[in-house]
Amino acid sequence: MGSLEGHLVPGTIFILISLWWYTRAVVLCLKRRKERVIKRVKSKDAVAPSINRFHYWFPVKIRSCQLPVEPVAKTFLATCGVALELIYERQYTLLDEKGNFVQIHLNNYAHATMYSIFALSGVLDLIDFYSLLRLPEGTTHFILGWAFFVEGLLFYNHLHGRSSLDVHFHSYIYFLAFATAIVLLLEVAITNPLPMILRAYLTSIHGTWFYQIGFALHFRSPWRNNTSNVEFITIALVWHMISVFVLYTVIYAIIHQVTLKRMKITELNKRILESDSESEFENK
Repeated sequence: MGSLEGHLVPGTIFILISLWWYTRAVVLCLKRRKERVIKRVKSKDAVAPSINRFHYWFPVKIRSCQLPVEPVAKTFLATCGVALELIYERQYTLLDEKGNFVQIHLNNYAHATMYSIFALSGVLDLIDFYSLLRLPEGTTHFILGWAFFVEGLLFYNHLHGRSSLDVHFHSYIYFLAFATAIVLLLEVAITNPLPMILRAYLTSIHGTWFYQIGFALHFRSPWRNNTSNVEFITIALVWHMISVFVLYTVIYAIIHQVTLKRMKITELNKRILESDSESEFENK
């Protein structure tokens, strides 16, 4: 991962998966709001439905079939990450002839270990989806939270001997990873959609920050290790937070408008059908 490509690949994965989580969470939230309104119209005493979630991920519905595209993609991409770190870069030798650890390979082993936990999370998602084992509710949330925790733990402990600039850049990675792990545990207990949206938000920043590290440390003109650059890192992180927040607001507005239009079209079609049925009855 100590290259531009090594940071862009996980960054792209985190950005894509977080946008998928966010759009699906917003659609689910608006859908439940619509159901709540309909129930209130039909019965004033109706209780608003809660968002009961057994999975943190969303299946892709094709016709009447639901496919676990997300767990399959996560398992495949994470497995490819392990193969790239150890086999493609030829860093699979852990011990030398004297039985000592090969220090230059430990960094790749740390990254491969991180990928392997995410792959394990994907496999467990598939096992739970196809009911191959009866898992306690919230197990998939816990395993993914564990994967983010492991990522944070690995990044926290492999910054020894690096420059202040490098350490400051990567320290925010494990902060984001630990925060995401906590949010995933909160999702099990809280039925409000806010933790789902917060998880997607943190993962998006996670991805954009990988991009920031890649271009700052491994592009054509790497940043110099001086005081001003180190101090600017925190400002850059806040800019990432604001940018992702603005992007999420725009996405929410677009989905909200599309949902409203669909609701209006559905109501219009319903009224047309009711008027047609009444006219047919009168003609009879």
